[in-house]
Amino acid sequence: MENFNIKEFLNYFIVSIISLLVDVLSLTALYSYGFHYLMASTFGFIFGLVTNYYLANKYVFQAKKIQNNSINFSIYSAIGLAGLALNEIILWLLHSNFKIQLILAKLSSVVIVFTWNYCARKLILYPDKRESEIFNEG
Repeated sequence: MENFNIKEFLNYFIVSIISLLVDVLSLTALYSYGFHYLMASTFGFIFGLVTNYYLANKYVFQAKKIQNNSINFSIYSAIGLAGLALNEIILWLLHSNFKIQLILAKLSSVVIVFTWNYCARKLILYPDKRESEIFNEG
């Protein structure tokens, strides 16, 4: 991430806010219908991941290092699953152990998971401007 692109980062932030809303609304709805909070969180995270992938590829990242959409989505999802593991650990620690309200615990996990997801996806899947020029030449 040698050439940090603030516009791209801000666009990813907006996409992530939308994805977070999908995630949190799903978590809240499922939890209120009796799902265990970790199960509800998992489904919410998956719904948010799919939303994020679609919106990020449409509005944030203009070039891909990996053109095969199935492989790209698989790697994108693997990074998201690592983020999910971080999310679940943070929720477990804060909600189960420290008795912090679930939504506050969820919001606390957002900063770490957002940073992980953006940095890992940008480094692995999406080239910076100079790399993009190289990919488009060949």
